[in-house]
Amino acid sequence: IAITTLPDIAKVPAIPKILKWYVRYRTLQFNKIIQSVAQDNQLIVCDLYHPSRLLTNFDRYIAEDNLHLSDEGYNLWANYLFGILDYKLLQPKSWSFS
Repeated sequence: IAITTLPDIAKVPAIPKILKWYVRYRTLQFNKIIQSVAQDNQLIVCDLYHPSRLLTNFDRYIAEDNLHLSDEGYNLWANYLFGILDYKLLQPKSWSFS
């Protein structure tokens, strides 16, 4: 089972500038909970927060409603998740010889 952290929602244009710091703060709090639940339940975590912070030209990936992802944004998201899952599920397991 895989779970994702939230991306940096404060980058979404629909979030008023005066609230961006608070939305970012709450996103980080929520992501800590996600990480904790994932660790307790041995889930695969796909981090969306840190890559979203590095993403430039963010508006390019947002739909006309300034809130949701555009088709290009969902495509980027899906490709990123497939890459993470491919790596985490198909990486060679360490062998232990006793």
